[in-house]
Amino acid sequence: MCRKRILIVEDNRSILKMMLTIFNLRIKSTCCDVEIVPFYSSLACLDYFGVGYSGVDLVISDFNIPGMNGSILYKSMLLIDKDLRFVFLSGCVSDIDLEVSDNLVGIYEKPLYSAIKFVDSMLSLI
Repeated sequence: MCRKRILIVEDNRSILKMMLTIFNLRIKSTCCDVEIVPFYSSLACLDYFGVGYSGVDLVISDFNIPGMNGSILYKSMLLIDKDLRFVFLSGCVSDIDLEVSDNLVGIYEKPLYSAIKFVDSMLSLI
């Protein structure tokens, strides 16, 4: 089994910590070989991705992030890897002017009322 990698971009530290906790619990309970790489900054994520993009299976990103919004991050990452799969989280999904496609596989509104179901659906994408 090959290792999978998910990048999570979220500037709210408490939301990111909660997501990491649930992902790690679900990964442990399902025996998946998945690495979760967290980022508080879209710029840091893009820097990381530019170096090691070939090992990334999914990006989960907040849409409204200081420094570089999710739309710019998404389009920048697709220039590096046209097959990358991406999911957006947003407190206001009406701000997202992108259509779900082969690359943009989901748009979810925060707060996540069932974080476990969300994590399970993300793990099923990889």
